[in-house]
Amino acid sequence: MTSAHPVGRLASRERLTYLKLFQGKYFPKNLKEIFSMLDSNAVVYMAALSLVGTSVVTLSERWASMERASGEDADTPADSAKTPRTRVINLLKILMGEQPKKPTKKSEESKENANVDAKEKGPPKKKKKKKKPAIDMRFLRRLRKILKIVIPTWDSREVFLLIVQTILLVTRSLISIHTAKVAGMALKIILERSPRLFWSTLTNFAITGAAASLVNSGLKFLTNAITVAFRERLTRYVHQRYMANRNYYKAAVLKGGQLDNPDQRVVEDLLKFCETVSDLFSRTFKPFLDVVVSTMKMAEKMGYFGPLVMYSYFFLAAQVVRGVSPNFPSMIAQKAKIEGDFRRGHTRIIQHAEEIAFLGGEKLEKKILNDQLSYVSEYSSKYFFKQFLMGIFDQWSFKYMASCVGMPLVVFPFLIRNSQGGAKASDLASGYYETNILIQQASGSLSDLMLVYKKFQKLAGYTARVMELIEAIEAKETEEEGTTMEDNQSEKIGFNKVSIYAPDGRLLLKDLTLDIQEGVRLMITGINGAGKTSLFRVLSGLWKGRGGVIMRPDGMSRGEGKIHLFYMPQNPYLVSGNLRDQVSYPRRLTDNSRDGEICELLRKVGLGKFLNMGDTKGHALSLSHHDWSDVLSGGEKQRVGWARLFFHKPKFAILDEATSAINPDEEGKLHQELIGYGVTFFSIAHRMDLRRFHQKELRIFGDGTGGWELTEITAAAAKGH
Repeated sequence: MTSAHPVGRLASRERLTYLKLFQGKYFPKNLKEIFSMLDSNAVVYMAALSLVGTSVVTLSERWASMERASGEDADTPADSAKTPRTRVINLLKILMGEQPKKPTKKSEESKENANVDAKEKGPPKKKKKKKKPAIDMRFLRRLRKILKIVIPTWDSREVFLLIVQTILLVTRSLISIHTAKVAGMALKIILERSPRLFWSTLTNFAITGAAASLVNSGLKFLTNAITVAFRERLTRYVHQRYMANRNYYKAAVLKGGQLDNPDQRVVEDLLKFCETVSDLFSRTFKPFLDVVVSTMKMAEKMGYFGPLVMYSYFFLAAQVVRGVSPNFPSMIAQKAKIEGDFRRGHTRIIQHAEEIAFLGGEKLEKKILNDQLSYVSEYSSKYFFKQFLMGIFDQWSFKYMASCVGMPLVVFPFLIRNSQGGAKASDLASGYYETNILIQQASGSLSDLMLVYKKFQKLAGYTARVMELIEAIEAKETEEEGTTMEDNQSEKIGFNKVSIYAPDGRLLLKDLTLDIQEGVRLMITGINGAGKTSLFRVLSGLWKGRGGVIMRPDGMSRGEGKIHLFYMPQNPYLVSGNLRDQVSYPRRLTDNSRDGEICELLRKVGLGKFLNMGDTKGHALSLSHHDWSDVLSGGEKQRVGWARLFFHKPKFAILDEATSAINPDEEGKLHQELIGYGVTFFSIAHRMDLRRFHQKELRIFGDGTGGWELTEITAAAAKGH
């Protein structure tokens, strides 16, 4: 028979946890016996157990019958995990999704054995664990730093919006108090049967309603406006640092993927953080103000004793809720991560759609996506189930039980005044109704304040995601012995005893020493993975070399104005923009003054057909596509790269398999054209017939020793290949 309560709907894995956890010699028969065994923390546990009392009784009966059937030895030693009190606490933890472990003899023996092994092997290495997001001092420090970013100065637009929002929040609290007074007049109207009072009250209520509508709509608009302002300020701050000093490359490539889904963090997590923090102010300030104003008005009618009792209850209830609440900040951050992983899986399908279609990989890709979806669904269900349980507990503690506490506090003062006489029935009825509304408003506002911790838990999760991004792109590289970079006035590139290692620690080149004067063309050969491209990553500053000195022409490191070192990969990058932008990248032309030159370059590299796709020459260069990578073939992409290289005419160029998809008859013409422009180029190539365009060859062994060999290419050797 299936259980009807929430526990019966848990996963089979969690139900098995119950059976393994509560196998002791004794279990209390009812809730009364459970309560009698609790210590000074009984208030906390009683409040929690009242929520799941039925589940406790049902499970206790099942465990008792199971224990009788198991026939355990009565002499089994009892430990702390088998005490009734501990079992009840463990039950609460399981209902919240946690899985406490029961220590066993085997686990104790394994611990002892592990201790012996540890002593023999020496002190274990401490693994640096990533601290889970939580509401602590670290969270407050991170939040303070982000708030300094979104609110840079006291005279900023964000401060103005917050001031206007504060004024509207105060206005809404005053309107709420006035509405309670107007509502209290309704009973007085009925009891006194006064038409004049009825029409004046109705007019008052209509005017108040119009003002409340305006204020409420204004608050929603301001909350959204603050979200937009915060997001723009924070995103621009991240963009500034993310795209500076090649931090995007360091965070995504060199850190080995430690920063997961940076795109989602910038686009989605920043937005959710701004939405949460802008909403949090109104959800905190307005209830606090309502509590203060309502308390003052209630004190005029019933004194401060009633509100004090009410607020004391809320304080105790908040401690109970805080004690049983799961670590939602950590779950929110983890949920955002796995959602980003799932989205990245679909992005991968879009990026490699053609390769997958050629290979017929739909079945495997579908399985991968469905596996990711299952993980997302499983974790989301777990997260929402915990929210469901906490929602029940929150509603019961802060709403319904609070009403039970508040009702006597409202009724008794008026019963006493009625028994003493001297008060009109209409005044008593009106005062009671007004006070009842006030205490409901105060209780509701205080309940909102108590539940603000949920917003802070959500905020803590997004704060961690945002700050991990900011910390990653602002982190300084660890100080280690690196290669000295020297910009000099001479027109040469030189390496003096420079060693190059891959990010995984493999030695690629050891003590590399060579001088390349301007006009000397170098061909670099070696097996795949030998480190051919890595050499230029170090030259460009993407990687750090070890030891030695690198010399390069002055201005190469600044990346401003004229490009001094141009890198053309096998698959050139195509920017979002028109055909003109593809040629001028990384510059963007603001006019068409160089359109004639660009058209000539496109014809020179064999892309003249694209000039006939518009009505006129100018329109053809202004042609845009959603993704140029889907429009151009592999050879056409490389031709765009050559047109880009001719457009910029750098001092030095790196050709990394730049003609692998171009007809061999045409690649010779392109190299001859490049020589005519006076560009000194280094070629990484497997086609040996390109040797005729170079004077020197650097062969990298790629055998793990870092070996290399520099030789002259003679005319005879070039013809021989």
